[in-house]
Amino acid sequence: MSILKTPMTHPFRLGVTHYPEHTDRANWEPDLDLMQAHGFNFVRELDICWTKVEPREGVYTFAWLDDYLDLCHRKDFSVVMCTPTAAPPPWLVTTYPDVQAVQADGRPFPYGARRQVSVISATYRRLAARIAATLAQRYGNHPAVIGWQVDNELHGIEDFQMGGLPEEHSVEATLRFREWLQARYGTLAALNQAWGNGYWSRDYSDWGEITTPQQPRCINGWFMDFYRFYSAMNGEFLRLQAEVLRRHIAPRQFITHNFTSVLNKGLDTFAYCRDIDVVSWDPYPYGGSIGEYVQCAMKHDLMRTAKRTPFWCIETYAAEAVPAACLAEMVANGACAIAWWPWRKFHYAQEKWHAACIDYAGKPYPYLQTITAFSQRTTARTPVSNHWSCSTARSGILAFPLITWTPTRWLTPPRLRRTSCCLCPACVSSARNSLPPSPTGSPSAASCWSPANSVRSTRGANTTRRRSTAPSPTSSATRSATTNGCMTSNCA
Repeated sequence: MSILKTPMTHPFRLGVTHYPEHTDRANWEPDLDLMQAHGFNFVRELDICWTKVEPREGVYTFAWLDDYLDLCHRKDFSVVMCTPTAAPPPWLVTTYPDVQAVQADGRPFPYGARRQVSVISATYRRLAARIAATLAQRYGNHPAVIGWQVDNELHGIEDFQMGGLPEEHSVEATLRFREWLQARYGTLAALNQAWGNGYWSRDYSDWGEITTPQQPRCINGWFMDFYRFYSAMNGEFLRLQAEVLRRHIAPRQFITHNFTSVLNKGLDTFAYCRDIDVVSWDPYPYGGSIGEYVQCAMKHDLMRTAKRTPFWCIETYAAEAVPAACLAEMVANGACAIAWWPWRKFHYAQEKWHAACIDYAGKPYPYLQTITAFSQRTTARTPVSNHWSCSTARSGILAFPLITWTPTRWLTPPRLRRTSCCLCPACVSSARNSLPPSPTGSPSAASCWSPANSVRSTRGANTTRRRSTAPSPTSSATRSATTNGCMTSNCA
């Protein structure tokens, strides 16, 4: 019987992502001892380390992982294993170049980061399922392993110049998009009517005429359906791995996924939760502002209601941006586990800037005392249930991954713009008035909604743009919107 259907209690879990493959073996046991001394009781492994277990296709190096998991078991540490499919190895992309996601101009996304592959690719799905099955067959009954995380932060291509929303224009994506549209609309007449294709003579007469939206003035319904389609493809990718894992792991082991970018990628998080046992997400209150904590609280509520069960905060900052009050907020909103990322600070690679629990040499950072103090509170020492009874509320908040569309000129490839959560006239007017002046010879700068000292404008969804560090005067229109019932911080 799945853990999802088995009411039970367990200790409140405090954990951390540990990377033994990047740590001297002599430090493994001291690291676990130090974790235990500071209140941790589980570790999370293998989220972005595919090459460490399969350095070449079909060649597996599990000896180090066997030793590490056995050590965790002797130390009474629980382990959440991950499928490492968020970071495909070089051999995979070199051998199977068709797995790369394709930009609107027809070029593959350059290899060198992570997530630069297509979850729509049948080849990539096959290889992802294979590594998931191989890991599950080997560790699906290991006594230290309590659960499995599918992939890592599944949210599309990580291309920050494109603004973060997914781009995928390969031939395979186009064919699957047509199939998805046929299933959704049934007939071309229905699709033409829904999109308003009669305007500008865009009526389709054959399904083969439809491509992915590849330029900024494509009709809004085309963009909207493309991102609905892409969300569905991510859901298929998650479901594929979950089904593979379930064939091999013990019934006591759960399956989860660490959601991120909740509400700002256009992905249907609630739909994905049908295929996992435990809901998890990564609360990172960037900047540590009141607005960030408020948004985190709302997203905690979304995670709790996705399956009406307690949820896991499986990654968060090991830094002052996550003080004791923020941890209390997680618990108050239904978290039954909290984990920090990472344990030891990296001295190389893309995320060496990230806060950690200990430094390169193993010396604890001061924030570790915050975790220790929290671990000693009654909340962290009281067993929690993986189920609870839910009453029917008389009111609530409706949240959904709305993709907004605004035509932009001069931008190639196309991109959508981010708007605020609030679509009241004052907020929209304020956003438009914040356009920076266009430098000479650079008309594309005028397409960016964000001021120069705030976060880069990105392809859009219903998320609140982060505030500029410089104070800005409140317009009379904004003050008027506040008195007329606007409920977002943008009108404050």
